[in-house]
Amino acid sequence: MMRTFEMKPKRGILPRIPLFLSLILLLALILGYTDQGPANLGAEIVEERTLTSKTFDNGDGTFTLEAHGGHIHYVDEATGKLKECNTTLIDMGDKWIQTKASYHCEIPKYADRDFAFIDVFEDKNQTVVMRPLAERVLGEIDNSDGWANKRVLYRNAYGKGLHLRVTAGNVGLFKEIIIENKPEPLMDLSFDFEISLPSEKHVYVADIGSQPSMRQVDLANFTVTGNRQILISRGATEKTAFTHIRKIRIWDSDYNAIDGLAQFYKKGSNLYFRKIVPKEFLATATYPVYTDDIASFYTGLGDGYVAGGAAANNWDLAHDLLTGQI
Repeated sequence: MMRTFEMKPKRGILPRIPLFLSLILLLALILGYTDQGPANLGAEIVEERTLTSKTFDNGDGTFTLEAHGGHIHYVDEATGKLKECNTTLIDMGDKWIQTKASYHCEIPKYADRDFAFIDVFEDKNQTVVMRPLAERVLGEIDNSDGWANKRVLYRNAYGKGLHLRVTAGNVGLFKEIIIENKPEPLMDLSFDFEISLPSEKHVYVADIGSQPSMRQVDLANFTVTGNRQILISRGATEKTAFTHIRKIRIWDSDYNAIDGLAQFYKKGSNLYFRKIVPKEFLATATYPVYTDDIASFYTGLGDGYVAGGAAANNWDLAHDLLTGQI
């Protein structure tokens, strides 16, 4: 379920949430309350929708605001109206697609093909393509943790017990490596991807820590660590609307977590990045271990509706709420 709040706003004016109510909402997210929205509410006032909220008329002079930490609506390109996000994957034969969020995506049937993230939020219209340097493994729909028909699993894509899992969330395309067992012998594990960024765009690295900063970079020989994430702008003077490659996280099944490391490098004219999971973490981890990278259209909270319960591989809980991404 979701926490909701009763208030009496004027019609046509979206109520503001006081700080203490925001803290209650955050607590609800941390506790993992889930669902595709609350039940037994009155009629939704559709014109009051925002990207992250709904408002309901309780029929007694009061209203209920249902607020979320991420997008639950997107702007429909044809009508300009806000519609409910629905990232259910559509089977196109050689790939799955989704187009009902503030981004579109293409997920191939085989692990060694191109994964496309198309950022259409705020008219950015730019595409990031990643191709895992993985085995030619056929993907299968994975309905775990409440992600029914929104997640694809490629078993053993990077070797025995090293799976690739891709999830179409409301706010981004999540690509996880799942490490089933401690490597023998114990060693760092690395996972490589070829990456294609929008042409003629400007790339920045942002530090989202206690002292935020941003600077333009050349990714040809660059390492991303800690609170850093990659920002892709629409042009030289645009520094407010970005496509995001969020910071990489590594966590285990007991919620122990560290910041990940990604090394960008070039071979010929092609750009790659390598995710590294250090042996020091693997030595004491509770398995399975997970590591992710997320292509997103904004740096927001969680993924709108919090899916699943308190399972160790719940992405929203493990990545956002327990690792400081909020």
